[in-house]
Amino acid sequence: MTMQVAMVGTDGIVLASDVRHSLSPRLDGVAARFGYGGTKIHIDGSASMAVCCARDINACKHFAVRVLAELPTVQADMREEKIRNIGREIGEKLSFQRDIESLIVFADNTTRFYRFRWMSFDKEASVVAVMDAAPAGDTVNSAIFWRMRYYERLPMAKLVPLASHMIVSAGAMNPEMIEGLEIVTCDSTGFRRFTDDENREWKTKAQKREKRIGRMVLKP
Repeated sequence: MTMQVAMVGTDGIVLASDVRHSLSPRLDGVAARFGYGGTKIHIDGSASMAVCCARDINACKHFAVRVLAELPTVQADMREEKIRNIGREIGEKLSFQRDIESLIVFADNTTRFYRFRWMSFDKEASVVAVMDAAPAGDTVNSAIFWRMRYYERLPMAKLVPLASHMIVSAGAMNPEMIEGLEIVTCDSTGFRRFTDDENREWKTKAQKREKRIGRMVLKP
């Protein structure tokens, strides 16, 4: 499980994600759950596109590798179909309850991004071109309230606080599966991945903001 969001701004797109990878391998018939931190936002070598991985991370990583390798040479008007075909090919080989969800951003068009979903229960590959903002991963997490209530098409500098707050809040609601923060922005110059120090700073700001909001709401 994860929490991610993409937000289209007036000057580019903001991507934010948690970094927790949760695994439950089978060891002699006994499940041993553990987790580790690692990026879920993958950028191709030429920095022309980024793919966010959600739900079944291993399956989505396979999807991301294919998309990053094959989409750079695809014409813009054929991208949606290509994403759907790749996702369907991978999804149809997955076992039940292994789902893929992904947010895909192209540097040559920062007015929209793509949201891909493969749900094993209906075996449907869905691709939507999104022109505002959308989450991926733990989309029943109540932290998506922040995107629903406060998102506007604003400069990226104003959307980064909102996106980071949503991810950190999601971790507070589901700490076993969601933790940490990474941010990537995309504008006409390409992608910029925030440093570890910058991500920690934005996480701390969001945590402090949460406490301030709590005090304000509970104040008589």
